[in-house]
Amino acid sequence: MTRRVTITLVAIGGYGHSYLSQLLTPELRDTAKIVAAVDPTPERCKMLGDLQAMHVPIYPTLEAYDAEASSPADLVVISSPIHYHVPQSIAALEHGSNVLCEKPMCATVQEADALIAARDRAGRFVSIGYQRSFTPAAHALKADIRSGVLGKPKRMRCLCLWARTERYYNRNNWAGMQKSPDDAWVLDSPMNNAMSHSLHQMFHLLGDTTQTSATPAKVTAELYRANDITNFDTGVLRAFTDTGVEVFFAASHAVADRETTELVAEFEHATVTGSRKRGGLTVTFTDGRTKTYENPDDHRHARKLLDAIERVTSGSPDVCGPEAARAQTVVINGAQDSCSHITEFPREMVEITGDEGERLTHVPGLEAMLRQCFDEDKLPSEIDFDWAKPGTEVDLTDYAWFPGGNHGTTI
Repeated sequence: MTRRVTITLVAIGGYGHSYLSQLLTPELRDTAKIVAAVDPTPERCKMLGDLQAMHVPIYPTLEAYDAEASSPADLVVISSPIHYHVPQSIAALEHGSNVLCEKPMCATVQEADALIAARDRAGRFVSIGYQRSFTPAAHALKADIRSGVLGKPKRMRCLCLWARTERYYNRNNWAGMQKSPDDAWVLDSPMNNAMSHSLHQMFHLLGDTTQTSATPAKVTAELYRANDITNFDTGVLRAFTDTGVEVFFAASHAVADRETTELVAEFEHATVTGSRKRGGLTVTFTDGRTKTYENPDDHRHARKLLDAIERVTSGSPDVCGPEAARAQTVVINGAQDSCSHITEFPREMVEITGDEGERLTHVPGLEAMLRQCFDEDKLPSEIDFDWAKPGTEVDLTDYAWFPGGNHGTTI
Protein backbone atom coordinates (compact mmCIF):
# COMPACT_ATOMS: atom_id res chain seq x y z
CA MET A 1 0.00 0.00 0.00
CA THR A 2 1.32 3.47 -0.91
CA ARG A 3 2.03 5.58 2.14
CA ARG A 4 -0.45 8.29 3.02
CA VAL A 5 0.54 11.87 2.30
CA THR A 6 0.70 13.85 5.55
CA ILE A 7 -1.14 17.18 5.57
CA THR A 8 -1.28 20.18 7.87
CA LEU A 9 -4.24 22.53 7.44
CA VAL A 10 -3.74 26.23 8.12
CA ALA A 11 -7.11 27.91 8.84
CA ILE A 12 -9.93 25.39 9.25
CA GLY A 13 -12.86 27.80 9.35
CA GLY A 14 -14.14 29.65 6.28
CA TYR A 15 -12.88 28.17 3.04
CA GLY A 16 -10.62 25.80 4.96
CA HIS A 17 -13.76 23.83 5.71
CA SER A 18 -13.85 22.77 2.05
CA TYR A 19 -10.42 21.15 2.25
CA LEU A 20 -11.22 19.51 5.57
CA SER A 21 -14.47 18.08 4.20
CA GLN A 22 -12.63 16.53 1.26
CA LEU A 23 -9.89 15.03 3.41
CA LEU A 24 -12.46 13.32 5.61
CA THR A 25 -14.16 11.55 2.72
CA PRO A 26 -13.58 7.78 2.36
CA GLU A 27 -11.87 8.36 -1.00
CA LEU A 28 -9.09 10.43 0.55
CA ARG A 29 -8.74 8.78 3.94
CA ASP A 30 -6.59 6.05 2.35
CA THR A 31 -4.50 8.59 0.44
CA ALA A 32 -3.93 11.46 2.86
CA LYS A 33 -3.66 11.90 6.61
CA ILE A 34 -4.28 15.12 8.54
CA VAL A 35 -1.46 15.38 11.07
CA ALA A 36 -2.10 18.89 12.40
CA ALA A 37 -4.24 21.99 12.09
CA VAL A 38 -3.35 25.63 12.69
CA ASP A 39 -6.01 28.17 13.63
CA PRO A 40 -6.19 30.80 16.41
CA THR A 41 -9.99 30.35 16.61
CA PRO A 42 -10.64 26.64 15.88
CA GLU A 43 -14.08 26.83 17.49
CA ARG A 44 -15.32 28.43 14.27
CA CYS A 45 -14.69 25.17 12.41
CA LYS A 46 -17.89 23.22 11.77
CA MET A 47 -15.98 19.94 11.80
CA LEU A 48 -13.88 20.57 14.91
CA GLY A 49 -15.39 17.51 16.57
CA ASP A 50 -14.14 15.29 13.75
CA LEU A 51 -10.60 16.55 14.19
CA GLN A 52 -10.76 16.09 17.94
CA ALA A 53 -12.09 12.55 17.51
CA MET A 54 -9.07 11.82 15.31
CA HIS A 55 -6.76 13.33 17.96
CA VAL A 56 -5.40 15.86 15.48
CA PRO A 57 -3.34 18.47 17.37
CA ILE A 58 -4.44 22.07 16.79
CA TYR A 59 -2.00 24.94 17.16
CA PRO A 60 -2.77 28.68 17.42
CA THR A 61 0.03 29.70 15.03
CA LEU A 62 2.23 28.14 12.37
CA GLU A 63 5.25 29.09 14.49
CA ALA A 64 3.90 27.05 17.41
CA TYR A 65 3.33 24.11 15.09
CA ASP A 66 6.81 24.36 13.56
CA ALA A 67 8.41 24.48 17.03
CA GLU A 68 6.64 21.36 18.23
CA ALA A 69 6.23 19.16 15.16
CA SER A 70 8.75 16.33 15.08
CA SER A 71 8.85 16.31 11.28
CA PRO A 72 7.36 18.48 8.53
CA ALA A 73 4.12 17.48 6.86
CA ASP A 74 4.41 16.54 3.20
CA LEU A 75 1.88 19.25 2.33
CA VAL A 76 0.68 22.39 4.11
CA VAL A 77 -2.69 23.66 2.86
CA ILE A 78 -3.19 27.37 3.56
CA SER A 79 -6.65 28.98 3.61
CA SER A 80 -5.88 31.98 5.80
CA PRO A 81 -6.56 35.68 5.02
CA ILE A 82 -4.84 37.15 1.95
CA HIS A 83 -2.12 39.02 3.83
CA TYR A 84 -0.99 35.81 5.58
CA HIS A 85 -0.67 33.73 2.41
CA VAL A 86 2.94 34.47 1.55
CA PRO A 87 4.42 34.69 5.09
CA GLN A 88 2.80 31.39 6.03
CA SER A 89 3.75 29.74 2.73
CA ILE A 90 7.38 30.79 3.21
CA ALA A 91 7.34 29.49 6.80
CA ALA A 92 5.98 26.14 5.61
CA LEU A 93 8.63 25.91 2.88
CA GLU A 94 11.42 26.72 5.31
CA HIS A 95 10.11 23.98 7.62
CA GLY A 96 10.41 21.47 4.76
CA SER A 97 6.84 21.17 3.45
CA ASN A 98 5.25 21.61 0.05
CA VAL A 99 2.43 24.16 -0.12
CA LEU A 100 -1.06 24.46 -1.55
CA CYS A 101 -2.05 28.09 -0.97
CA GLU A 102 -5.52 29.42 -1.61
CA LYS A 103 -6.21 32.18 -4.12
CA PRO A 104 -5.34 34.96 -4.53
CA MET A 105 -1.66 34.23 -4.02
CA CYS A 106 -1.05 37.57 -2.33
CA ALA A 107 -1.72 41.30 -2.44
CA THR A 108 1.51 42.58 -4.01
CA VAL A 109 4.00 41.54 -6.67
CA GLN A 110 6.93 41.85 -4.25
CA GLU A 111 5.29 39.18 -2.11
CA ALA A 112 4.86 36.96 -5.16
CA ASP A 113 8.54 37.28 -6.01
CA ALA A 114 9.54 36.59 -2.40
CA LEU A 115 7.48 33.40 -2.49
CA ILE A 116 9.08 32.25 -5.75
CA ALA A 117 12.55 32.83 -4.27
CA ALA A 118 11.64 30.94 -1.08
CA ARG A 119 10.29 28.01 -3.07
CA ASP A 120 13.48 27.81 -5.11
CA ARG A 121 15.61 27.86 -1.95
CA ALA A 122 13.53 25.13 -0.34
CA GLY A 123 13.39 22.86 -3.38
CA ARG A 124 9.69 22.18 -2.73
CA PHE A 125 6.59 23.02 -4.74
CA VAL A 126 3.99 25.71 -4.25
CA SER A 127 0.59 25.37 -5.89
CA ILE A 128 -1.92 28.24 -5.97
CA GLY A 129 -5.58 27.25 -5.64
CA TYR A 130 -7.07 28.82 -8.75
CA GLN A 131 -9.45 25.90 -9.02
CA ARG A 132 -10.60 26.28 -12.64
CA SER A 133 -6.99 25.95 -13.83
CA PHE A 134 -6.99 22.34 -12.61
CA THR A 135 -10.11 21.22 -14.47
CA PRO A 136 -10.23 19.04 -17.61
CA ALA A 137 -12.23 21.76 -19.39
CA ALA A 138 -9.50 24.34 -18.84
CA HIS A 139 -6.80 21.87 -19.87
CA ALA A 140 -8.65 20.94 -23.07
CA LEU A 141 -9.35 24.54 -24.06
CA LYS A 142 -5.80 25.63 -23.34
CA ALA A 143 -4.45 22.72 -25.39
CA ASP A 144 -6.59 23.80 -28.34
CA ILE A 145 -5.43 27.40 -27.98
CA ARG A 146 -1.77 26.41 -27.82
CA SER A 147 -2.06 24.05 -30.80
CA GLY A 148 -3.49 26.83 -32.97
CA VAL A 149 -6.82 25.07 -33.60
CA LEU A 150 -8.69 28.30 -32.83
CA GLY A 151 -6.26 30.61 -34.58
CA LYS A 152 -4.38 33.46 -32.99
CA PRO A 153 -5.98 34.91 -29.84
CA LYS A 154 -7.36 38.43 -30.25
CA ARG A 155 -9.36 39.37 -27.16
CA MET A 156 -10.84 37.89 -23.98
CA ARG A 157 -13.69 39.51 -22.08
CA CYS A 158 -15.31 38.54 -18.80
CA LEU A 159 -18.31 39.90 -16.87
CA CYS A 160 -18.88 38.94 -13.21
CA LEU A 161 -21.87 40.24 -11.23
CA TRP A 162 -22.05 38.70 -7.76
CA ALA A 163 -24.05 40.51 -5.09
CA ARG A 164 -22.47 40.55 -1.63
CA THR A 165 -24.37 41.68 1.47
CA GLU A 166 -23.16 43.24 4.70
CA ARG A 167 -22.57 39.73 6.06
CA TYR A 168 -19.79 39.33 3.49
CA TYR A 169 -18.15 42.61 4.37
CA ASN A 170 -18.59 42.17 8.13
CA ARG A 171 -17.24 38.60 8.31
CA ASN A 172 -13.72 39.79 9.22
CA ASN A 173 -11.68 42.97 9.71
CA TRP A 174 -10.14 43.11 6.22
CA ALA A 175 -12.96 42.43 3.74
CA GLY A 176 -13.12 45.23 1.17
CA MET A 177 -10.05 46.90 2.62
CA GLN A 178 -6.83 48.04 1.00
CA LYS A 179 -4.87 47.32 4.18
CA SER A 180 -5.32 45.13 7.23
CA PRO A 181 -5.58 46.63 10.74
CA ASP A 182 -1.86 45.92 11.20
CA ASP A 183 -1.04 47.91 8.03
CA ALA A 184 -0.35 45.00 5.67
CA TRP A 185 -1.52 45.28 2.07
CA VAL A 186 -4.63 43.18 1.43
CA LEU A 187 -6.18 44.84 -1.65
CA ASP A 188 -9.35 42.84 -1.09
CA SER A 189 -11.81 43.38 -3.94
CA PRO A 190 -13.99 41.40 -6.34
CA MET A 191 -11.02 41.09 -8.70
CA ASN A 192 -8.57 40.07 -5.98
CA ASN A 193 -10.75 37.62 -4.10
CA ALA A 194 -14.14 36.18 -5.08
CA MET A 195 -13.70 36.78 -8.82
CA SER A 196 -9.93 36.54 -9.03
CA HIS A 197 -10.40 33.11 -10.67
CA SER A 198 -11.87 34.77 -13.75
CA LEU A 199 -9.07 37.33 -14.13
CA HIS A 200 -6.41 34.69 -13.58
CA GLN A 201 -8.08 32.25 -15.96
CA MET A 202 -7.93 34.60 -18.95
CA PHE A 203 -4.17 35.09 -18.57
CA HIS A 204 -3.61 31.41 -17.78
CA LEU A 205 -5.47 30.26 -20.89
CA LEU A 206 -3.22 32.54 -22.96
CA GLY A 207 0.01 31.14 -21.48
CA ASP A 208 2.59 29.58 -23.79
CA THR A 209 2.76 26.34 -21.78
CA THR A 210 0.42 24.28 -19.62
CA GLN A 211 2.05 25.70 -16.49
CA THR A 212 2.37 29.39 -17.43
CA SER A 213 0.23 32.50 -17.91
CA ALA A 214 0.56 35.25 -20.47
CA THR A 215 2.66 38.22 -19.40
CA PRO A 216 0.71 41.46 -18.74
CA ALA A 217 2.15 44.49 -20.53
CA LYS A 218 -0.20 47.35 -19.57
CA VAL A 219 -3.51 48.04 -17.86
CA THR A 220 -6.05 50.82 -17.52
CA ALA A 221 -8.69 50.53 -14.81
CA GLU A 222 -11.66 52.35 -13.33
CA LEU A 223 -12.47 51.47 -9.72
CA TYR A 224 -15.63 52.40 -7.81
CA ARG A 225 -17.40 51.70 -4.53
CA ALA A 226 -20.89 51.87 -3.06
CA ASN A 227 -20.13 50.05 0.21
CA ASP A 228 -18.45 51.61 3.23
CA ILE A 229 -15.03 50.10 2.51
CA THR A 230 -11.59 51.44 1.62
CA ASN A 231 -11.10 49.52 -1.63
CA PHE A 232 -13.47 48.99 -4.58
CA ASP A 233 -16.55 46.81 -4.94
CA THR A 234 -16.93 47.55 -8.67
CA GLY A 235 -14.19 47.63 -11.27
CA VAL A 236 -13.61 47.59 -15.01
CA LEU A 237 -10.19 47.12 -16.55
CA ARG A 238 -8.58 46.69 -19.92
CA ALA A 239 -5.19 45.01 -20.03
CA PHE A 240 -2.93 43.81 -22.82
CA THR A 241 -0.46 40.94 -22.88
CA ASP A 242 3.06 41.36 -24.20
CA THR A 243 1.86 39.84 -27.49
CA GLY A 244 -0.93 42.40 -27.86
CA VAL A 245 -3.94 40.28 -26.79
CA GLU A 246 -6.61 42.32 -24.99
CA VAL A 247 -8.04 41.17 -21.65
CA PHE A 248 -11.20 43.01 -20.53
CA PHE A 249 -12.84 42.46 -17.14
CA ALA A 250 -15.93 44.04 -15.57
CA ALA A 251 -16.88 42.96 -12.05
CA SER A 252 -19.10 44.10 -9.20
CA HIS A 253 -20.45 43.14 -5.79
CA ALA A 254 -22.65 46.28 -5.65
CA VAL A 255 -25.43 44.72 -7.74
CA ALA A 256 -28.60 42.73 -7.10
CA ASP A 257 -27.52 39.97 -9.54
CA ARG A 258 -25.99 37.04 -7.67
CA GLU A 259 -24.75 34.64 -10.31
CA THR A 260 -23.67 36.19 -13.60
CA THR A 261 -20.30 35.06 -14.94
CA GLU A 262 -19.81 35.30 -18.70
CA LEU A 263 -16.72 34.73 -20.80
CA VAL A 264 -16.18 35.61 -24.46
CA ALA A 265 -12.80 34.74 -25.97
CA GLU A 266 -12.21 35.80 -29.57
CA PHE A 267 -9.71 34.07 -31.84
CA GLU A 268 -8.77 34.29 -35.47
CA HIS A 269 -10.93 31.30 -36.46
CA ALA A 270 -13.33 30.85 -33.54
CA THR A 271 -15.11 32.38 -30.55
CA VAL A 272 -15.33 30.70 -27.14
CA THR A 273 -18.30 31.51 -24.91
CA GLY A 274 -19.09 30.39 -21.41
CA SER A 275 -21.74 31.21 -18.83
CA ARG A 276 -22.11 30.25 -15.20
CA LYS A 277 -25.87 29.98 -15.67
CA ARG A 278 -25.63 27.70 -18.71
CA GLY A 279 -22.54 25.77 -17.68
CA GLY A 280 -19.80 24.52 -19.94
CA LEU A 281 -17.76 26.22 -22.65
CA THR A 282 -18.66 26.32 -26.34
CA VAL A 283 -16.41 27.03 -29.31
CA THR A 284 -18.07 28.33 -32.46
CA PHE A 285 -15.78 28.26 -35.50
CA THR A 286 -16.08 30.75 -38.33
CA ASP A 287 -17.12 27.89 -40.66
CA GLY A 288 -20.11 27.07 -38.42
CA ARG A 289 -18.68 24.05 -36.58
CA THR A 290 -19.06 23.92 -32.80
CA LYS A 291 -17.26 22.14 -30.01
CA THR A 292 -18.18 21.96 -26.33
CA TYR A 293 -16.06 21.40 -23.24
CA GLU A 294 -17.37 20.17 -19.93
CA ASN A 295 -18.32 22.68 -17.26
CA PRO A 296 -15.11 24.13 -15.73
CA ASP A 297 -16.97 24.50 -12.43
CA ASP A 298 -17.67 20.76 -12.10
CA HIS A 299 -15.70 19.30 -9.16
CA ARG A 300 -13.38 22.29 -9.33
CA HIS A 301 -12.85 22.49 -5.57
CA ALA A 302 -11.62 18.89 -5.32
CA ARG A 303 -9.16 18.82 -8.19
CA LYS A 304 -6.58 21.28 -6.85
CA LEU A 305 -6.24 19.29 -3.62
CA LEU A 306 -6.07 15.97 -5.47
CA ASP A 307 -3.42 17.43 -7.79
CA ALA A 308 -1.28 18.63 -4.86
CA ILE A 309 -1.51 15.29 -3.07
CA GLU A 310 -0.53 13.47 -6.26
CA ARG A 311 2.39 15.84 -6.85
CA VAL A 312 3.90 15.01 -3.45
CA THR A 313 4.62 11.46 -4.58
CA SER A 314 4.90 11.83 -8.36
CA GLY A 315 6.82 15.08 -8.76
CA SER A 316 4.63 15.96 -11.74
CA PRO A 317 4.75 19.53 -13.15
CA ASP A 318 2.75 22.18 -11.33
CA VAL A 319 -0.40 23.24 -13.17
CA CYS A 320 -0.68 26.56 -11.36
CA GLY A 321 2.37 27.68 -9.45
CA PRO A 322 3.42 31.18 -8.32
CA GLU A 323 4.71 32.19 -11.74
CA ALA A 324 1.33 31.41 -13.32
CA ALA A 325 -0.57 33.21 -10.55
CA ARG A 326 1.74 36.24 -10.70
CA ALA A 327 -0.02 37.67 -13.78
CA GLN A 328 -3.22 38.26 -11.81
CA THR A 329 -1.27 39.95 -9.01
CA VAL A 330 0.58 42.26 -11.42
CA VAL A 331 -2.65 43.30 -13.16
CA ILE A 332 -4.37 43.99 -9.83
CA ASN A 333 -1.43 46.07 -8.65
CA GLY A 334 -1.41 48.00 -11.91
CA ALA A 335 -5.17 48.52 -11.71
CA GLN A 336 -4.83 49.99 -8.22
CA ASP A 337 -2.03 52.25 -9.48
CA SER A 338 -4.27 53.28 -12.38
CA CYS A 339 -6.76 54.74 -9.89
CA SER A 340 -4.91 56.32 -7.00
CA HIS A 341 -8.27 57.13 -5.41
CA ILE A 342 -11.37 54.93 -5.49
CA THR A 343 -14.34 56.80 -6.96
CA GLU A 344 -17.51 56.66 -4.84
CA PHE A 345 -20.83 56.27 -6.60
CA PRO A 346 -23.01 59.33 -5.99
CA ARG A 347 -25.12 58.77 -2.88
CA GLU A 348 -28.33 59.29 -4.83
CA MET A 349 -27.46 56.27 -6.99
CA VAL A 350 -27.02 53.90 -4.04
CA GLU A 351 -29.78 51.87 -2.37
CA ILE A 352 -29.68 49.68 0.72
CA THR A 353 -32.23 46.87 0.79
CA GLY A 354 -32.92 43.74 2.84
CA ASP A 355 -33.14 42.83 6.49
CA GLU A 356 -30.52 43.66 9.10
CA GLY A 357 -27.59 41.29 8.83
CA GLU A 358 -28.23 40.67 5.14
CA ARG A 359 -28.59 44.22 3.88
CA LEU A 360 -27.38 44.76 0.34
CA THR A 361 -25.75 48.03 -0.70
CA HIS A 362 -26.11 48.27 -4.44
CA VAL A 363 -26.56 50.58 -7.42
CA PRO A 364 -29.85 49.91 -9.26
CA GLY A 365 -29.23 49.70 -12.98
CA LEU A 366 -25.51 49.01 -12.58
CA GLU A 367 -25.90 45.51 -14.04
CA ALA A 368 -27.14 46.98 -17.33
CA MET A 369 -24.37 49.59 -17.41
CA LEU A 370 -21.62 47.04 -16.80
CA ARG A 371 -23.14 44.73 -19.38
CA GLN A 372 -22.98 47.59 -21.86
CA CYS A 373 -19.29 48.02 -21.00
CA PHE A 374 -18.78 44.29 -21.53
CA ASP A 375 -20.72 44.13 -24.81
CA GLU A 376 -19.08 47.23 -26.26
CA ASP A 377 -15.61 46.57 -24.83
CA LYS A 378 -15.54 50.01 -23.25
CA LEU A 379 -14.60 51.40 -19.87
CA PRO A 380 -17.38 53.35 -18.10
CA SER A 381 -15.77 56.72 -18.88
CA GLU A 382 -15.63 55.79 -22.57
CA ILE A 383 -19.44 55.49 -22.56
CA ASP A 384 -19.69 58.85 -20.79
CA PHE A 385 -21.61 57.65 -17.74
CA ASP A 386 -21.82 60.78 -15.64
CA TRP A 387 -20.46 59.00 -12.55
CA ALA A 388 -17.40 57.61 -14.33
CA LYS A 389 -13.82 58.77 -13.89
CA PRO A 390 -11.02 57.54 -16.18
CA GLY A 391 -7.92 55.86 -14.88
CA THR A 392 -4.41 56.22 -16.26
CA GLU A 393 -2.60 53.61 -18.33
CA VAL A 394 0.02 51.75 -16.30
CA ASP A 395 3.06 50.11 -17.91
CA LEU A 396 3.48 46.63 -16.43
CA THR A 397 6.79 45.86 -18.13
CA ASP A 398 9.23 44.81 -15.39
CA TYR A 399 6.63 45.73 -12.77
CA ALA A 400 8.28 44.66 -9.51
CA TRP A 401 6.85 46.67 -6.62
CA PHE A 402 3.47 47.89 -5.42
CA PRO A 403 2.66 50.72 -5.30
CA GLY A 404 4.38 52.44 -8.17
CA GLY A 405 5.67 49.63 -10.34
CA ASN A 406 9.43 49.59 -10.55
CA HIS A 407 10.81 51.13 -7.37
CA GLY A 408 11.60 49.34 -4.15
CA THR A 409 13.54 46.16 -3.48
CA THR A 410 12.43 42.56 -3.19
CA ILE A 411 11.41 41.60 0.32
